[in-house]
Amino acid sequence: MNDHKEMVVIDGYNLIYYWYNKQLKEISLEELRKELVEKLQEFQNYSGTKVVLVFDAYKVRGRVKEENFNGLEVWFTKEGETADTLIEKMVYQLMKKKKKITVVTSDYAQQQFVLGKGAIRKSSREFINDLMGIKNKIRKTITKNVNKSGNTIGSSLSPEEVKILEKKFKN
Repeated sequence: MNDHKEMVVIDGYNLIYYWYNKQLKEISLEELRKELVEKLQEFQNYSGTKVVLVFDAYKVRGRVKEENFNGLEVWFTKEGETADTLIEKMVYQLMKKKKKITVVTSDYAQQQFVLGKGAIRKSSREFINDLMGIKNKIRKTITKNVNKSGNTIGSSLSPEEVKILEKKFKN
């Protein structure tokens, strides 16, 4: 977590509940976490901004758990600790190291804490707009490169494979 000057720290469940509100009854939280991690990996790789995703594990026994998904850090809080508490500790430590920190949460109290420590706050809605903007830039870059070369990945794929990829990138 120390090698980047610019970081985005995200309250994972806050973002999931905002973004996937209608899908929560149909898709497991675990699947939604995986999907979010994939989208954030793409964001991190394209933007060059370090992303740290924090989830409450409030009722799960044990200590803070950190996982790494191709450079994307995912943290689960320790028993009895909320994501807000862990994010506050991270912001406090990172601001001492003169890092540019953006915290993504729609929780008003958390936003006020973040602003009070000198970090930037973004609501879940604002951050989703950022993610969609990057996704559109990636699509435009791919389209431009395909048009330049005349060769397409699609030309070597079966129609079924093309449909699968189109479906995946439609969202």
